[in-house]
Amino acid sequence: MAQRSMSAGQQQKLFRRFKRGSRAGMRGSSLVKKLLFIPLAFVVLLLLAISFFEGRKAYWDYQVRKMCEKDGG
Repeated sequence: MAQRSMSAGQQQKLFRRFKRGSRAGMRGSSLVKKLLFIPLAFVVLLLLAISFFEGRKAYWDYQVRKMCEKDGG
């Protein structure tokens, strides 16, 4: 049997076919990334909200303590 070599055009078509298949697999991974991003964003927003309210509380506690010291107790 004689081996036939592929022309450059045939090699490019074959490469494109394999490349296209790998891109289809990557589409699914982007969906997974988006689905993982939603809970992560929720956790980050929750932490920001908690830190904001705790910071406000600490500020006003400090202000009350300062006014109490000024008044003498």
